Amino acid sequence: MKKILEGFFYRMLRSIEFWGLIVLLVCSCVYINLNIFADEASIHGPVFIVEDWETGTGWDASGDEIKEFQFVNSGVSANEAYKYGCEPIQQESFNKLSDDNNLTTDEIFFLMKGISSLNLIPAILIALFIPFFFGRMFSDGTLKNLISCGHSKGKIYLASLISVFVLDLVMFLFNFVLFLIMIPVYGWKPPVYFPVVCLMFVISLLLLFTVSSISLAVLYASSKMTASVVAGFIIAIMMFFPIFMLSLENVDMSYQLEGNTEAAYDEYSAVVKEKGPNSLTYKFDASMGTMRVFCGEKELMKLGRSNMPNWARTTLLTIVYLDPTMCTHMMKQSMINPYMAYRDGVMAINIAANVFWILISTAVGAFVFKKREIHC
Repeated sequence: MKKILEGFFYRMLRSIEFWGLIVLLVCSCVYINLNIFADEASIHGPVFIVEDWETGTGWDASGDEIKEFQFVNSGVSANEAYKYGCEPIQQESFNKLSDDNNLTTDEIFFLMKGISSLNLIPAILIALFIPFFFGRMFSDGTLKNLISCGHSKGKIYLASLISVFVLDLVMFLFNFVLFLIMIPVYGWKPPVYFPVVCLMFVISLLLLFTVSSISLAVLYASSKMTASVVAGFIIAIMMFFPIFMLSLENVDMSYQLEGNTEAAYDEYSAVVKEKGPNSLTYKFDASMGTMRVFCGEKELMKLGRSNMPNWARTTLLTIVYLDPTMCTHMMKQSMINPYMAYRDGVMAINIAANVFWILISTAVGAFVFKKREIHC
């Protein structure tokens, strides 16, 4: 298989598709990174800072002025900044983060959105590259020659997948380096809690691998460039539009509070008044597909039965959790706190979903490719 890989990379470096891919990658990634940073007010302003909440008077902060309200000068650790709004933290840190002028939460979500978007341009480009580069090997007889030389179809398919994954990794890391360069350019010191950031990084890269593996599987199973382009772009479109997120909202809205609704709200209000909002823990229950609230071990506003049939709820949750783009959309739309997604297994579910699609598409693609005849 080493010789097949060497041949693929040699052919790749000499192909017009590869150099076209590189040019588009550089131009697109530079343009996108410049724009996402230029549009983010929490990084450089202007941000309206309220001085008097009763009258609504204040001033626009920008440049160095905005740093006073950013994470870097908040005096709060990244650990507590991420846990804020999910579980109790030190009261002093909670008070600082609760200031409506504080930008730390906005910075966290911007960082998560940035990492989850690292795969967008590479995904679109690889969805075009695979059918044109590997599709040409069907038409010009390259694959048939490899088989005639004694190379098995399994090794040819695996070598193709590895070469695509290497290209994915190069494009992804290039975009990531550009993102890192933009951070000091804007003088920004982001709140980085490594367990959450690293897991989101892995999810973003795995999603790119998913796009590539499905696109490659469709091409090798059908030998049709059009089918591969369509398959790749369906996944790429899913990365832009939250097609299945409405299912999660429907499941969430189907639950009713257990017992008397008014009494449940009164109990919640009484706990917040007595112990403060920093006493609460919010958890995402993946088995139910909704949020739950606790004060210590006691659950507040306890949810009762869903008005949705069990089979329907299970089906919708399965669709949502099998969506390889789930975490990407959750971060972009600020649907869930990143720490909560990490702590309560949402990120782990999304990693498993991407690994599932990579393995299934690879297995199906390789199986069909082995069974079919190759014609040039």
